Amino acid sequence: MLKKMTRNWSKFKKIVISSISVVVLLIFAVWLAFQLSPRPFVFLLNRIPQTQATRPAHFDRVDSQVSSIKNISYSKTFGDQKLDIYYPKYGKIKGTILWTHGGSFIGGDKSMLDYWGPYLAQQGYSFVSINYSTAPDHHYPTPLIQLNQAYRFLKTQQGSNQIINLKQIVIGGDSAGAQIASQYAAIQTNAKLAKAVKIKRIIPESTIKATLLFCGPYDLKSLSKYTSAEYRKFVDYIGWAYVGKKDWQTSSAAGQASTVDHVTENYPPSFVTDGNSGSFEIHAKKLIKSLNKYHVANESLFFSKAKYGQVHHEYQLDLTSREGKLCLQQTIIFLKKYVK
Repeated sequence: MLKKMTRNWSKFKKIVISSISVVVLLIFAVWLAFQLSPRPFVFLLNRIPQTQATRPAHFDRVDSQVSSIKNISYSKTFGDQKLDIYYPKYGKIKGTILWTHGGSFIGGDKSMLDYWGPYLAQQGYSFVSINYSTAPDHHYPTPLIQLNQAYRFLKTQQGSNQIINLKQIVIGGDSAGAQIASQYAAIQTNAKLAKAVKIKRIIPESTIKATLLFCGPYDLKSLSKYTSAEYRKFVDYIGWAYVGKKDWQTSSAAGQASTVDHVTENYPPSFVTDGNSGSFEIHAKKLIKSLNKYHVANESLFFSKAKYGQVHHEYQLDLTSREGKLCLQQTIIFLKKYVK
């Protein structure tokens, strides 16, 4: 009896030890995967629902004054990339807004602008919402290359229709798209940066009338410095995915992507805004300092917590909120000043 109990206990111990070993090995394998590549983190992050635009009241009235052409293929260099164009049904096109969506460089979609696009198109602009290839399948500077491709495509189309006006261009974006847009505007107005990034300056400077920069990071080389501790690991993985290097913050790419260091007197007039919680307000204010240093016209919209409470990242996508409505209102006023 005692021998049988001893044998059973021995078997039980072996099972327990084997089970613990398997669990430890699995934990180690998962840990190792997260150390060797940003892909596991990106996979998990992309399972979380993205911020979605909120349909405003009375949107149908705006939409009835706007036409759209969607899913237009503009390039197949990095896969079949597409864009959407919103434009007013009536009246002359004042200018064209080129827009890059948010999504932390790893996701997002042009459809995030399905409400903002029509609202700005209603004001007389063609609004081009551009999809681009995301990390980690495609690294920096792929989205910048694709903006050039989108512009070239639009240039081939402007003669065949009246919905594009490339004589007056606005470059804009939100979140990661705001960083891309801000850097793209810098490339087009700063020959030294264009040479460093190896991207041609193909848009005549005189046609770039303004930028619209919403909730973006503009100092990538110091991103962790301005990020709270709970978001730091998130930032590290996103940068690794986009740049393609684990030590990305010391890379030349991070320096090139820090728009605060590449503003010149030729940078276009800019409207800069951000929320006050969980976003990049410090980056926005640092960019404004750079703009002021070079006497670049700029306007901004920020929110005091005392008056507005917490205003979160990508707040402007909610056009039912007072902050979102205020952003839209000030954006329209700004555009009227610089795109005439």
